[in-house]
Amino acid sequence: FITIYYNLLIKPIEEYLPIENSEIIIIPDNFLFKIPFSLLFDGKKYFFEKYIISYSSSIELFEITNKNLKYQKEKKNMRINLIGNSIFLKESENLIYSEEEVNKLSEKFEVIPNINLNLENIKFILENEKNRILHFSTHGTLGKINNESYIIGGLYFSDSSEDRILYAEEIQNFDFKETELVVLSACQTALGNINSDGISGLIRAFLTSGVSTILSSLWNINEKTTYELLMKFYDNLLIKKLSK
Repeated sequence: FITIYYNLLIKPIEEYLPIENSEIIIIPDNFLFKIPFSLLFDGKKYFFEKYIISYSSSIELFEITNKNLKYQKEKKNMRINLIGNSIFLKESENLIYSEEEVNKLSEKFEVIPNINLNLENIKFILENEKNRILHFSTHGTLGKINNESYIIGGLYFSDSSEDRILYAEEIQNFDFKETELVVLSACQTALGNINSDGISGLIRAFLTSGVSTILSSLWNINEKTTYELLMKFYDNLLIKKLSK
């Protein structure tokens, strides 16, 4: 389907696109939020091989994140906070690579990771520490607090007695104005409620709280493959100084 969608969505506007290796910002509408534009294929190249692609939920949020990014560049805060949860009440839900992921990244950034903390401790850290990068490695969920929730989605954290969720509705109330990048190493973190104002989920919650860039997934993701991909991502970010 990646070639079919390329022919439907990209080919008719090819002549209006900038030269290759330029940055393209995509603001989808309706079901297009579920289309992986980066993976669309023209028969020779994937779209991400031709352009630097990023997304925004709406024009309004795009303008907000641009202002946030300018502020974050001025602060020059390079701190990273690594938060991983590998152990859950159901042993079958344990994440083998989560702890290894944050430990490996802690070596790269020379910081102490936060592993298997309870939700109260996670909230305390998020409320009181200012970081340029926030990295979460855990389970994601699309569950709501209640049926009236406008913004859905959350991240699981476990302690010895129960699995608990940090909901998107709570995340949007944090002050992340100094956080330039959030990495969500968890399943389906790019999904949410699609409405006239874009998509309302974890991404919107983080953007509303001040974050300018979010790395997330539309799908259930393989744990080992995600670990390997993120190691390469951070090597490119730190060593090669490539764009996010």
